[in-house]
Amino acid sequence: MHRHLVLLGALATAALTVAACASTTSGTGTGPTLAPTTASLPASTPATSPLAPSTSPLAPSTSPVATLAPTSAPPTLMPTRSTQSGCPTKAKYCDQFADANSGWQVTNESHFFAQYDTYGGGTYRLGERRQATVTEDAPTNITRVSRDYSVLIDVDATPYRTMPFSASAGIDCWEHQTGGHTSAFLFFVNPTTVEIGLWDETTGAYHKIASKSAAGLVKTDFTANHLTVACVQASRGGGVIAELGIEINGKVALVAQYAKSTKNYAWDVAPNVGLIASGKGADVFYDNFAITSLCKGDYC
Repeated sequence: MHRHLVLLGALATAALTVAACASTTSGTGTGPTLAPTTASLPASTPATSPLAPSTSPLAPSTSPVATLAPTSAPPTLMPTRSTQSGCPTKAKYCDQFADANSGWQVTNESHFFAQYDTYGGGTYRLGERRQATVTEDAPTNITRVSRDYSVLIDVDATPYRTMPFSASAGIDCWEHQTGGHTSAFLFFVNPTTVEIGLWDETTGAYHKIASKSAAGLVKTDFTANHLTVACVQASRGGGVIAELGIEINGKVALVAQYAKSTKNYAWDVAPNVGLIASGKGADVFYDNFAITSLCKGDYC
C-alpha cells in the first residue's frame, strides 16, 4: 500500500498544479507517535460552526475540457444505498478500523498525518496542515473485487470540530503513479461544494470535470456524512468512458462522464482507491470504508 502526497497551490487561483513526492509503504499499521495539531476527538454537537468561505475552494476558474454532469445518474451507476453505518451487504471489502493492523498507512509529517484512532470504536484519521491534498490508498487491489475496475466505494466521514468549511473530505479512485506523477479521479466534498476532478495521466495536473453547490446535502453539525462514489469503466459508441458519480447521505449529488479521447486529458484505470483530506485544516475521521463491485457481464 502506498501513500501519495500531491501539493496544490492556493485553491482560489485560476489553475492548480501538482508537485510529486515519494511513496512510503506500511503493511503493519504501526508507526511513530502522532501529534495532530488538534485534540483527538470531534465534538458531536459543537456550539458554533465556522463560516462558509466566500469562494469555492475546489473550483479552478479554467479547465480546457470539462464534461458537464447530466441531470440524473445512469440507472445502474448509482444504485440505491442505505445510509446506515456499517458494511454494505454486497461489499467484498470493508474496513471498520477496529483493527489498527489492517494495513492502512500510518504517518505524521509536518504538513499531513494519517493514523488509526479509537474514536467511534475505531476510525482512520486523515489530516492536512497545508493548502494541499493528501490521499491514502486502501491496502487492497480492487481487481480482487471487480475484474474490470468498476467499483462502488462507501465511507462515513466525520470532520473534526475545528475543520473549516473550506477544507474537504473525499474519495479517490484508480490512483497510480505514471511518469513520476500521480494520476487519479478525485471526489471532493465540503459544506459548500461537491466536485469531481482528475489528476491527469500525462503531467499529474489537476482538472475540474464537474462541480456544484453542496448546500443542503452535507451536514454542518460535525457529525458523519455518508459518501458513496461510483467509478465505472464502460464502452460507449465504440470508445471507453469513465462514468463517475457521488452520493452524499443517500442523495445523488453529482454525476459525470469522461471519455478516453484526444479532446480530453489522459486517464486510465488502476487497482487503487482511497481517501482524501484536502485544504489547510482538513481533519477527518473515516469509518466503514467499503468496496462493492459494479462489474457487469460475463467477464465479471
